[in-house]
Amino acid sequence: MKKKVLIIIREFIPYSLSIGSCMRVIKMAEFFAQNGMEVFILSGKGQKISYFGYENLINKVKVIYVPDTLIFYLTSMYKSLHETKFNTSDTKKANVVKRFIANFMKYFQGFVNEIFVPDVFVCTNHSYYKKTSEIIENEKIKNVIISSPNHSIQLVGLLLKKKYGDKINLIVDYRDSWNGTGIFKKKLYPFQLINEYLEKKVLKNMDYFTYAVPLILKKINEKYFDITKKSLLVMNGYDENINVSGNFNKDNKNDVLTIGHFGSISDNPYNNFRNPELFFKALLKFNRKIKLCFYGSVTISKKWQDKMNDILEIGENLSHTEALKMMQKMDVLLVVHSKIDGGDEVIPAKFFEYILVEKPILLVGPNNIEIGKMIKKDGLGYVMDIYSEQDMLNKTDIIYRYWETDKLVKYNKENFKKYSRQKQYKKILEILI
Repeated sequence: MKKKVLIIIREFIPYSLSIGSCMRVIKMAEFFAQNGMEVFILSGKGQKISYFGYENLINKVKVIYVPDTLIFYLTSMYKSLHETKFNTSDTKKANVVKRFIANFMKYFQGFVNEIFVPDVFVCTNHSYYKKTSEIIENEKIKNVIISSPNHSIQLVGLLLKKKYGDKINLIVDYRDSWNGTGIFKKKLYPFQLINEYLEKKVLKNMDYFTYAVPLILKKINEKYFDITKKSLLVMNGYDENINVSGNFNKDNKNDVLTIGHFGSISDNPYNNFRNPELFFKALLKFNRKIKLCFYGSVTISKKWQDKMNDILEIGENLSHTEALKMMQKMDVLLVVHSKIDGGDEVIPAKFFEYILVEKPILLVGPNNIEIGKMIKKDGLGYVMDIYSEQDMLNKTDIIYRYWETDKLVKYNKENFKKYSRQKQYKKILEILI
């Protein structure tokens, strides 16, 4: 008899704002299916964004969507922000409207998330709990994996454990810390006390804990209690089954040093996790010609588009396969992170995709960022301090000279099998019943 597993995630294709927020579950589900398991995914339904090239996954697993008012709101606002069409003569108006919508979303979500614990999505938990119970009973499922953030979805697991006890094997999966960084903490002390209480309760009642970044477990052990014996580090990794080489020469060199960024990026001052403004300011002082290419969910103000006109090129949102092909055409691949708080946990999924295409990786971020340590340790590329303009200028000059003389960092993904998703997800098979 096939083992069955149900994975619960708040945002999933085609209703996820970006592929990065659900790629871990996409690949986890693929891996389980390839290993002969029957896989169910429960997620929220909103307005369709994109399948990002993963339409076929829906045929390999069983995806059940729960109508979710908040997911519908978020996806609707996203579509308004990115798909509203204006006359080309009215570009200024378009940018003003887009900026207003983005700021409204940020302020509104910030205010609402502060007064709801752990986050506003807790309001829709009952529908997830009700549907999950139905699936568990109808399909006789024992393994339940709940992946967060948003961390409110973990409270569904508490209700399930109370109802089914040892009849289910509850695995709590953290892509990011809950109370380990300032990102999901509450500013008001009473709300934060409740936030921590809820996390402790979740961790006490789970059967196993999986986490994507090494520091997450360390912080939990120090803050609450030691859960090491029930825990597995399962990093995101790259998919070793994807062949991106083909007939493409990975050692290609562009006529101009070309640095590519893939995924979400914005210069919105209220969305300061991946804000490239400081990097832009440094590049404007660099006296050699280079090109920056941004692909994905890109929101760069007209002010910076005008200033960076000779440097910056903004492309469209690509499917996963298209993105990998485009990555191969870059000389260097970029990761930007602009916030210090929480930087010690940052290992974005794109980092592993960059390894897959075997291109030098450039991190522009604070000194405490985890991915910077990995890049240095494994010799995968270059690291710049986003808060030091001089460091960015010096390192850009070094990269330029290496590019000019064909001495950019080179490596082979075969030497980094430890980062393959298959190797990482294989660990989870051992704890499924």
